[in-house]
Amino acid sequence: MAREYTAEFKLEAVKLANEQRKVGQPVAKVARDLGIRDSVLGKWMKKYNEKKSAANAFPDVAPYDKERFDLQKELVKVTRERDILKKALGQSKRIKYFFIKEHSKHHKVQELCRVLNVSASGYYKWTTRKISSRESANKSRYSKYIKFLNVDMELLKFMLN
Repeated sequence: MAREYTAEFKLEAVKLANEQRKVGQPVAKVARDLGIRDSVLGKWMKKYNEKKSAANAFPDVAPYDKERFDLQKELVKVTRERDILKKALGQSKRIKYFFIKEHSKHHKVQELCRVLNVSASGYYKWTTRKISSRESANKSRYSKYIKFLNVDMELLKFMLN
């Protein structure tokens, strides 16, 4: 006669097995420790990984467990997206400061500084700095290029019409 296990037990067994597998522990040992056969635990893990949700894999799980699982999954996703953003901004404080300046209309400066790992005092000091002669020369050169390109675009539009 096959023994019946609750959905909560199955879910916790799968979580434990996945955690132990990350540290190099074999699934068979986890199954032995729980007093079940490794083939049974393997089936539960396969079902869980295919469904990617406790609610779908084990429909008898209490609603709060489903919500907790979904929230944990969302947290992992948001953390991964945040890490991608941090990498995309690079390591340059100047780039981070420009990002903060552009997004300070929608978010608190303190919060942006915390997320990007820069000090708020450093950001405020950067906003009040004097523009260097080199940066000033670059701005005027870039503005000439932009004017030139705009004139060329207007001429091109005129010629195409």
